[in-house]
This record gives sequence, C-alpha cells and structure tokens, in this order.
Amino acid sequence: MTTIEAINFGQSLGELKDRVGVLAMNDLIEIQETEASPNTGLGYSETGLEFSPENLFAKELDQNPIESISLVGGGEGIFNVTVLRFGDRKFALGRQVVEAAPEGEPDSGPLVMAELGPTNDIISVTKVWDPEGKNVLIEDPRALQAADGSAFIGITLVYKDEGNKTYPGYIEIVSPEQLLTGPFPETRIIRKFGPGKQPTPISGEVEGKNATSLDEKLLMYRPSDMNHTLQVIECTEGDASHVGFIELPKNIPWARYKIGTAAPPVWLNENEAFFEIHGINKTIDGEIVDPDSTDPRVKYKYALGTARLFRTKDDDGNYSFRVDNISIEPVLTSESFPDLGDDRQVELHPEIRQALYNCSAESFYDDSGQLVRREWIPSQGDMRLWDAMIAAGEIIAGWDRTIPPEYLLALAA
Repeated sequence: MTTIEAINFGQSLGELKDRVGVLAMNDLIEIQETEASPNTGLGYSETGLEFSPENLFAKELDQNPIESISLVGGGEGIFNVTVLRFGDRKFALGRQVVEAAPEGEPDSGPLVMAELGPTNDIISVTKVWDPEGKNVLIEDPRALQAADGSAFIGITLVYKDEGNKTYPGYIEIVSPEQLLTGPFPETRIIRKFGPGKQPTPISGEVEGKNATSLDEKLLMYRPSDMNHTLQVIECTEGDASHVGFIELPKNIPWARYKIGTAAPPVWLNENEAFFEIHGINKTIDGEIVDPDSTDPRVKYKYALGTARLFRTKDDDGNYSFRVDNISIEPVLTSESFPDLGDDRQVELHPEIRQALYNCSAESFYDDSGQLVRREWIPSQGDMRLWDAMIAAGEIIAGWDRTIPPEYLLALAA
C-alpha cells in the first residue's frame, strides 16, 4: 500500500509526433492511498525551546547584496519558473498566464519551457502541459537538478473540484529533454504521509503548497494551517513519511503574516544550507498591519530574504532542523525592480497583492569551492521575469555560526 497517488498527465510519444511540446492531460489515474499514522522529528516545537535571539537574525550587511538586476526579455506573462539545463541549453520551466482569473479562482495557464539565451532573454517557448478543461492545475515547479541532468521537481497541485485545495507533489525526470519531447511525466500527489521513526500526535492528512526539494529524498512544504512552519517528508516510490518540521519565527519584519519557500536550498556542507524564503505582510495604504487583520482594505506584500538552514541526523536516522541568520531586512522587494518606463501593467492582481516569488536559483563558486553568488530569476507581480545576482558569499560571511548549547543538549536528550 502507498501514501502517494500517481497521476498520469501524459500521452504516448507516437500521439505527440506532430505536436512536440504541446501536451494534453488524460484523465487522472489514481493508484492507491491508505490511512497513515503520522510521526515527528525533533524541532523547536518538540523541545519546547525558544529561538535564540543572539543568532536568530543575521547582522545587517554593509552594502546591498543585489549585485545586478535586469529584465528577462520575452518573459511577459511567464512567472514562477525553475531553471533546468540540458547540455549547453538553459530553460525556465514555469506558468504562463495571459489574464487574471475571476475573483476567488486561481490563475490558470499552461506550463511552458522557455529557452534562455546567453543574456538570459527568452528565445523560444514550448508548451509542455495544458490545463484547459482539466480539474487540476500544476503550479510553481521548484527543481533540484543533479549533475547527470535528472531532476526532482516539487510542485503544487490545485484541485478545482475540492474548492481549490492545494496539495504538494513532485515530478521526477531523467533529463529536461523529457519535458520537451513528452509525454508529460507521471506526477505524484501527496495526500497523506505515513509514520516515520517516532510516534507523533499530528495528523497524517496533507494539504499545503510550496513543495520544495531539500535533497534527492526530502521534500518540504507549508501546511495550509501553518503560516510559519514547513513540514518535511521523505519521499520514496509510492510512499511518503514524516521527518520533522522547519519552524521560523513570527517576528520576521518582512514576514509577519506568512512565510514560504523559494528555491531549493544549496548545501554548503553536511549540516548547513544557504536557504532562501519568501515572506508576506498584510498592509493597508503601504503600512504593515496586524497579521490577523480582516480589514477588507488589506493588501498582501511579498518579499524575499535569506537564512541559514541547519540540520543534524542522529545515529537512528532522525533529522532535526533549525533556521537562524535570517536577513532582518529583505534582500528583494517590489521596490527593487527598476521602473519599466512605460505603461505596462506591473501586477496581475494590483488590488490584492504585490506579488514576488523566486522558485529557482543557480549557484556560482570560487576556485576553492565556496559559494559566492546565487542567480535568481524572480517573478514580479505574476507578470514578468527578472534576473538578479545575489552576493551569497557576503551574506554567508556575516553569519553567526554559534549553536546555542541548550539546543545541543536537547538534541542529545
């Protein structure tokens, strides 16, 4: 029995020979699903410890960590992309939305593979999956690509017949070429997770979004009822088991209402990762208001920042996670983008949010193998793509790597 449903969105290659890159979705093929008792790993909620204020936030940088930012030509209407490489070719896999959906409905559009040229301008667009007439939407791919070209891609699935409920899922591909030549890969949706190594009182039911790879086995997502907590699960063939939580504080100045993932973290060593997150504040007339405010004038303002993700694994294979060195000021906001200097619309939903996401990043290292830069392709306002180079090395150099003694004692208990 399994805890993950397999979904076939594809067609045979023979059916696609005259329509390479334009795929239709077959009826959902749901395999198996079982009741599962959940489990937990050791984290701040389990130890009862508070975040340590001495090293929760990183010290402010002497200069702006954005080294450069420029518009991606041809990226209008394409957003929330993840980068995939196929040989010397570079692609951005993401959504393409022509117009805003009616109020209360999710924005719907196909997944496309946009090929990027030497200057990161889009030189061609290939549709790889079309939601037209389908009950489920695929959103926000976040890919962790291996050196051999294969990739583990976290996705969010939106079920329209369930009141637009969102579930985490993933796709595994052998090569990015697979998306260009079809059929669309089997997609796995996680509705339940099974027990891990320890008993836990939490429910095994799954509802959430922002599915993002931690490594080739671990997937994290934000449960729908947790605004500052990420659930970590281990995915194997047809199965998902609970691993632990990644908890973030509620007093991040640019993420008081909610946090979410950005690109998959990049591991600097066995324990530390450079971790990028997006945060949301509720605002009225540009001023931050109470996260619990129900004022109809509220507008959601997004921002992007960084942190250190620290993980340990004990002799029994149990993981523990903590986050510190969070950027007290956001690295990227809506105001970071240069004025386009024309009358192009900036926001798809200007009345309700200032949207800003980043689902992908490429890493650059110096001769000694140290991470020095991360290249983001953030989405502004659900409308267009930008290219931003982030001075990751300068951010890391400012980290306080002290681990609170009481936390280590809790791990050993």
